Amino acid sequence: MVETNIQFPGLANVPSHLALDKAKLTGQVNGLAEREWVALEINELLVVEYYSRKG
Repeated sequence: MVETNIQFPGLANVPSHLALDKAKLTGQVNGLAEREWVALEINELLVVEYYSRKG
């Protein structure tokens, strides 16, 4: 399965917080993900409001 998906064009731009060795079929996390690499739209103000009400 990995060998099939390793050719996926999206893997050409591996984020800076990840390291990918296609020859060894291994990956490594090098640090924290930067905000622009997370594909989620989150309203931080709503998160803060939610947790401030739970306190």
